[in-house]
Amino acid sequence: MDPNTLFSVVGALAGVAGVIVAIVGIWLAQRNRQSSYISTVYPPSSTTPSAPIQTTSSSSSGSGRDTIIGVISLLLMCAGVAIFIWGPGASLLEIHDYRAVIPGPNCDSGGASWETANATISCQESEMLITQVTHGVLAGVYFSISGQHFSQDSSITVTVNNFTDNACGGIATRVQHESNGAYGFLICRDGSWGIIRYSASDGSPTTLTSGTTQAYDSYIVSATGHGNDETLSIDGTIIATATDTTFHDTNSVAIILGGQGGQGDSGSISAGFRDFEYKPIDS
Repeated sequence: MDPNTLFSVVGALAGVAGVIVAIVGIWLAQRNRQSSYISTVYPPSSTTPSAPIQTTSSSSSGSGRDTIIGVISLLLMCAGVAIFIWGPGASLLEIHDYRAVIPGPNCDSGGASWETANATISCQESEMLITQVTHGVLAGVYFSISGQHFSQDSSITVTVNNFTDNACGGIATRVQHESNGAYGFLICRDGSWGIIRYSASDGSPTTLTSGTTQAYDSYIVSATGHGNDETLSIDGTIIATATDTTFHDTNSVAIILGGQGGQGDSGSISAGFRDFEYKPIDS
């Protein structure tokens, strides 16, 4: 049984147990109230009958028992809720499949949050055009959804075209929280490609694997992070897989633009991006 299913079962059982205890507590409390009685006591015999004296009797132990039952019920129900939240309930806050025909801020109206870094963007009729601001520094448009988190493993796809000379476009995955750490998957105008690890401290690139494929005007780039494997696919064909243990968690993913060599270039570079798709991978 997988962990989420186990959490579901345990959480449900705890919650049901809490409800049952609550019902029993209510029944016992009702029974206790019914067992309280009013007795009529007559004074000793006398020639002139006196008015009867009424006394009320109830069990003091019932009140204590009801309190204990109530506490147990509350604890069980709270335990059920907590188990659900930490287990399968957490997946309700996970980003599920998301697609944007034209990604980017003010280009995509699907509810995602997009933030730019070292990039200016222009929403075209059929794509988002990214232009690098500072030469030699990777440009990025970062994707997230407010209040939701990323799966540890995921697959991201985007179509890249309209490259300027020496431009490379692609995807960054496993982007680290408040640091430069990430894995980059880039394809360049001339067909050269690379899987790159960016240092968490200063963003410096380390090429994990690279090569060259047939040059085209447009590429469908897919980046998959699963366990320690980072896989690059071009136009539906797996090109390479790099194994690396540096980064596992994901704070964000991004569409990225850089020059040949992994980051920037000496001249102005730009490229168009469309058909962005994010899919979590169940572990």
